[in-house]
Amino acid sequence: MAPKQWTHDEEIALERCYMDKSKNKTKGNSQKRENFWKKVTISWHNVMGFDAEYRTYHQLNSKWKDMCTKLTKFSGI
Repeated sequence: MAPKQWTHDEEIALERCYMDKSKNKTKGNSQKRENFWKKVTISWHNVMGFDAEYRTYHQLNSKWKDMCTKLTKFSGI
């Protein structure tokens, strides 16, 4: 199966879900990576209305890294 292209709405939802889950006051930045990304993925699927198989947490994590790389280049950091 060919990879699904990311839409602008999916990217915005990923950013919002990532930011929401990273603001966990009880766990903060001590959350384990896999657990954190599973929470982001569940939230993202709920926001987008997709079933759990649409994108894996590995795909979301990979897309997030790609977005951050592009943003860093854009901002000249």
